[in-house]
Amino acid sequence: DYRKYPRAHTRDGKPLEIASAFSENVFRADNKAFAAWLEHIAEKDRDHGTVIMIQIENEIGMLEDARDHSKEADRLFRSSVPEELTSYLKNMGDMLHPYMKDRWEANGSRTRGTWTEVFGEDIYTDEIFMAWHYAGYVERMARTARNIYDVPLYVNAAMNSRGRKPGEYPSAGPLAHLTDIWHCAAPSLDFLSPDLYDNGFKDWVAKYDLHNNPLFIPGTKHMPTNGLRA
Repeated sequence: DYRKYPRAHTRDGKPLEIASAFSENVFRADNKAFAAWLEHIAEKDRDHGTVIMIQIENEIGMLEDARDHSKEADRLFRSSVPEELTSYLKNMGDMLHPYMKDRWEANGSRTRGTWTEVFGEDIYTDEIFMAWHYAGYVERMARTARNIYDVPLYVNAAMNSRGRKPGEYPSAGPLAHLTDIWHCAAPSLDFLSPDLYDNGFKDWVAKYDLHNNPLFIPGTKHMPTNGLRA
């Protein structure tokens, strides 16, 4: 029922097969199912410890566009960047990921303003905005998990590879260059993880083996070199 559970839209107004992260109805339905599953795990597994960590959602991201352009998303995009995020950027200073540090400083390291005023006017700002809201959505689900079955929590990312732009790859997911956005908006997560199916394994691993993110690879291609990679 896309009226009760609205979809994300492209800039041109096309509805996508992606439920909108800006809908409270979508979140409540998603979280209700997640909680029921967690309660089952807690009941059946608490004395056994078979389930050692939980992944929330799967390869989160926007496709066809860098962000949701639904009415509510556009309203929030025109509003001010949350002080929580700008304070985080300021306090992290040189500890920020180089990509995020460059984006912020290129626009004057502003601590107040709209998303375009703080980060610039392009699809990469669209991606930062969308990452903030995806991560905030996941944070609410992570809190549900903590209250029911408290094991390590992570999210996985489809890579931004082969020279693609946001929306050509799943934009705004827990990608390495968006680590700071995800850490700020979703502090209940234990780590952000890459699904590695592309070439350049060593380089991808280095992107996620960060001072503030332990490396964990939830999915990879079956190859003769997997033993060496492990």
